[in-house]
Amino acid sequence: MIDPNQSVDEILGLTEEETEGLDSWLQTLPGAQAAEGAPPEPEEDPWEWRHPATRHMLQFFTYDHLPPHLQDISRPVCELAQLMVEMIEDGPELTVGLRFLLQGKDALARAALLNTSTR
Repeated sequence: MIDPNQSVDEILGLTEEETEGLDSWLQTLPGAQAAEGAPPEPEEDPWEWRHPATRHMLQFFTYDHLPPHLQDISRPVCELAQLMVEMIEDGPELTVGLRFLLQGKDALARAALLNTSTR
């Protein structure tokens, strides 16, 4: 059972190093300011030419910031999302499909968290 008084880091079982990595990753998100006050260097976006809704959904499939046991859950879902974006043209149904895939990934990650917290 998850204690509502626990921090997100404690619930996810993040080490101090992983927490620092997460903080660094958060600084790379659009609109985030680097600690020095300057915006982070933009990375190349392989999906730059895709519809904004498609690009918006893809940002939620990243997994490098997660602890290893959750990366194992999220990685294949991310790969499937990318494959679908490569195969299917932009449109409302692709966006909905990505949203449902994201909901599935989130549910699987929560299930993995519950399995590790009850063992």
